[in-house]
Amino acid sequence: MERLGDRHKAGVCHAGQCRKDAAKEPITKHLEEVSSLVKAWSGSEEAIAAACLRDSVEGCSPTSHEDLVEEFEKRPADFFAERTDDKSLMNQMRKELQIEKATKKTPEPSLVKLADKTSSVEAIAKSPPKGLVTSTAFAVDRLGRNVVTTLPDLPQKGLNKFKRRCVRRQSFKLT
Repeated sequence: MERLGDRHKAGVCHAGQCRKDAAKEPITKHLEEVSSLVKAWSGSEEAIAAACLRDSVEGCSPTSHEDLVEEFEKRPADFFAERTDDKSLMNQMRKELQIEKATKKTPEPSLVKLADKTSSVEAIAKSPPKGLVTSTAFAVDRLGRNVVTTLPDLPQKGLNKFKRRCVRRQSFKLT
């Protein structure tokens, strides 16, 4: 499996999409960091591909699980399915399901989720979304910590990086 193809697919799929942060960081930058963290924490090629393409089903229509199976094989596509939120649900329900589903994740989707949460904590610290108030930021942090602490089979160096970023994030002041 070639990562260049995964990056290309992610770039095409997410062209013009930005995070909700004040800096309007391109989504692809976040996906690259998530992929790099998965690789650094000894993720398989399929896990790295899943990290690079992990938001495709949620954020890029008409991309579906079936489209990803056809293009990238079943195993990475199944990683996407295991970590994809049901956007038809209310936000609070989706967040509760993230915590509930975390305990049932297999090792590599757990690794991808850890990398995603680690990257997101840093991004919010560096460039919080406009209007993000402290109480909302703490709720986001709490969700991230609750999800990560329930994920099975995580590498210690990944957990350590997540914890360091959480501590560093707490030192930033929000408006």
